Amino acid sequence: MHKLLIRKRKITSLALGLICISVNINAQNANDSAKNVSPILVTNHTENNRQIILVKWLTDKLIYPNGVNIYRQEPGEITWSKLNPKPIVKGTYQPSALEYKVDSTLKQYVELAKTIKPIDLKDMTKVFVLVKSVQSEGFARYLGIQYNDTNIALNKTYRYKVTSITSKGEENIGHSEFIKAALFIPNLPPSAIEIKAFEKSVTIKWCPEDLRFHGVNIYRYSNRDTIMRRINKMPLMISKVEHPKGTFKYPEVFFTDAQLQNGVKYTYRIACIDFFGRESGLSEKVMVMPGDRTPPLIPSFPRIKIDKYDIRISWKNQTSPDQEGITIYRSYKYDDHYVKINPQLLPRTDTVYIDKNLDAGFYYYQIAAVDSAGNEGKSSKILAEVHDITPPAIPQNISATADTGRIILKWDANTEPDLMGYQIFRTVDKDLDAYYVLMNAEPIKKNSFIDTLPRNARNRFLYKVTAVDSAYNRSAYPPPVNARMPDVIPPVQPVIIGVSPKDDYLLIEWVPNRELDLAGYELFRATNTSKNKTKVNSGLLSPSVTRFTDRTVSADTLYDYTLTATDSTGNHSISSAVFSAILPHKISKEDESAIIKFIVIQPLFSKSIKLQWSARTTNTFIGYAVYKRTSHEEEPVKLMNLATVQNYVDRAKKARSAQYQLRLYHQTGQVVKSDWISKQKQ
Repeated sequence: MHKLLIRKRKITSLALGLICISVNINAQNANDSAKNVSPILVTNHTENNRQIILVKWLTDKLIYPNGVNIYRQEPGEITWSKLNPKPIVKGTYQPSALEYKVDSTLKQYVELAKTIKPIDLKDMTKVFVLVKSVQSEGFARYLGIQYNDTNIALNKTYRYKVTSITSKGEENIGHSEFIKAALFIPNLPPSAIEIKAFEKSVTIKWCPEDLRFHGVNIYRYSNRDTIMRRINKMPLMISKVEHPKGTFKYPEVFFTDAQLQNGVKYTYRIACIDFFGRESGLSEKVMVMPGDRTPPLIPSFPRIKIDKYDIRISWKNQTSPDQEGITIYRSYKYDDHYVKINPQLLPRTDTVYIDKNLDAGFYYYQIAAVDSAGNEGKSSKILAEVHDITPPAIPQNISATADTGRIILKWDANTEPDLMGYQIFRTVDKDLDAYYVLMNAEPIKKNSFIDTLPRNARNRFLYKVTAVDSAYNRSAYPPPVNARMPDVIPPVQPVIIGVSPKDDYLLIEWVPNRELDLAGYELFRATNTSKNKTKVNSGLLSPSVTRFTDRTVSADTLYDYTLTATDSTGNHSISSAVFSAILPHKISKEDESAIIKFIVIQPLFSKSIKLQWSARTTNTFIGYAVYKRTSHEEEPVKLMNLATVQNYVDRAKKARSAQYQLRLYHQTGQVVKSDWISKQKQ
């Protein structure tokens, strides 16, 4: 069997692609575009000055043992008219001697089809039969899958239906779109044709349009052979191939015309083939010329030597037979555009080139060997640096302005063309070079800088600004400028820890604030009858003071005290929490001798301490409380809250070495205390 030219395609993709495509070719539309997906294809055709409508059905079966029937219908008609008097089966149509003569492989396919059964149409056999039925009208009619309707009238519109004959009756295969009988207009050639020349070969690509044509023919002639010939034996059919993740894409190259001659101009034209085997008109001419694409041997061991502002480039030649000379390329960046710097091709024997009078900066070079075809073999990229040893001028008119939480620096901009930017250095309080710290690793472009600082920073900050050029030369240091941020943060809220009534005054105590810039405190007082606060102290209380004696108070009056802290810039803290107290009446002689008896004993054979007392009380008496301590330095501990009982038992382990005190509390705030008494044995 003749070998079909099928490149990079799956069998199932080709077969199903051809079976499922339906094209409605309208003779009035030069593009012949498809309008639906159906196995029934129709098109106009002209043969021997006679107008014909060709009907073809492409399904998965290809062979119908019992044959098919063809029906036709005009617009507005309800019924279908049967066109064939007898079922159309395989062999109903026999190709003519002319068809066998024109198509050298037709006879082989007919002989194959004579013995083949539907069950035999598998895999490649099915593909070959299907493709041949598309390419050959004679073979399609022999198989019984094409019908030529010659009984038509020009400009009338028809559509066709095909049914298969089975043991149960007729089964519908499908119906075509309406088609207007008209003169046949050939299909347009493929679009988006890309033809690229390489060494001794040419690649060709076009836009596949599966609904318009199934394959293409490629024609070629050259300036040495002016006769145009088709270079593919069978139509080229392109389908998508499977890629990773199950995606399908067309190949990058559809056809490669190889074994061509370099330096010869080749002209190509392409035609497409529709589903009735008809070829379209030829595409526009595309002329290409294969040529030498092999570069010469690459210069080796490229080296760089810097001599002030000159760069000496050297290399070792690997001479190729067709090498013409040497070209030097230069760029300012590694991956940027490289420019040829030698106006004339250097002789192939040269191994040194000097690039003179360069500005300071970085330069990248490539050395290229050039052959007679213009191909270049480029060396690896090499880097050279011309150093700039002149530093920029010192920045002038530097100023520092303090603001809340930041210090703003400004200065006059430098004018050097290679200026990269500025670097800022800072220190605190002392102007010592070793203490300055670089604030920005990368030079800044602007001639200003904002240093953001904690709002509570109170130091004096000193700054120096230097200019840096593209060679990282740094200017000398200018005189420093300094600034201190304004203090806008008040001291923290003070805390009063107690207000104690004494003989004839109240003692107010508080926790000292820790601010370094604390200027002092102000104490305010209000009464329960007047809520207006009055400042108690005449002048600001020193930061070292943590108590105040208020001798302007009256007995039996409730006083509310608050405290504020003030810093050196006049910022005031919020007021402390209110702390209240009453100055009680002085204790009368009768109250001072109110405790009649207070004894502390340890009964025999007991580990507990027993306390007993008696007292003379007044109508302001509230109750008793007992306190204990184990040493004079220890803070007393209350053993019993206010109560009216006159005894208490201490069962603690450390009770033997303890001292005890009895206290009498009155509504006026007066407290009568006994002496501290140790235990006595009984």
